[in-house]
Amino acid sequence: MIVAGVFNGGILADPGPGAYYDYAPATEPVLKRARGLAARCAAYDVPLAAAALQFPLRHPAVTGVVVGARSPEEVAEDLKLAATPIPDRLWAELDPR
Repeated sequence: MIVAGVFNGGILADPGPGAYYDYAPATEPVLKRARGLAARCAAYDVPLAAAALQFPLRHPAVTGVVVGARSPEEVAEDLKLAATPIPDRLWAELDPR
């Protein structure tokens, strides 16, 4: 399985003002949730975008992730995000099962 849309329209790359969710302006509750996730990631010095990109890869059926890079710089950034170490404790906070 290959997963696309891991940044969910942009909000999981940058939940700042004007962020998009599902390709429309994010509502305040969605922004609040994304900012909470970003704060949890920041506590571990992990960019929210790194967690968003790597999250689907935790499932054994997922073999790849598609990102919509628009420039060589974005490709380089996505590669950096994919290689960012994410502590198990952070995963436990983000995905309590």
